[in-house]
Amino acid sequence: MVTGERFEDGAELFVNGEQQRKVSNDSQTPASVIVAKKSGKIIKPGDVLQIKNPDGLLSNQFTYTG
Repeated sequence: MVTGERFEDGAELFVNGEQQRKVSNDSQTPASVIVAKKSGKIIKPGDVLQIKNPDGLLSNQFTYTG
């Protein structure tokens, strides 16, 4: 789960520049929470996360610290 602001429906998650699969907006808070079930199993401290909205707008990069 990634929290933030202004996520649009269909936003994508990138981990170290690689687009992740099985990503969706949370049903109760879609504009502020992205759920990435498979990615949660592989992410580790030091990985760089970024969200891309369907309009092409990229979030700031965030380094996962665990």
